[in-house]
Amino acid sequence: MNRYFPYPFMIFGTIGLLLNVAIFTRQSLCNNSCVQYLLFNTLSNFIVLYWVVTTRIVSDGYGDDLEHYQHGSITLNDQLLLYDYALIF
Repeated sequence: MNRYFPYPFMIFGTIGLLLNVAIFTRQSLCNNSCVQYLLFNTLSNFIVLYWVVTTRIVSDGYGDDLEHYQHGSITLNDQLLLYDYALIF
């Protein structure tokens, strides 16, 4: 169940985030500071969706322990820091 349950969240999350970007980048809304904040929030949600959720799929769904791996030069601790930073916004 943990293998397949997050995929609909990723699909619908991607659709929702792309719609947010399409709406928030309209010419009439670009000068509003609130819209700029919401656009930055959308971009940080992309980080959560594609970095953290895919890691959860691999670790929970397939039983792969990711604590011993390094993702290029970014370790798991750096990834958790990015996750916490993205949740702030």
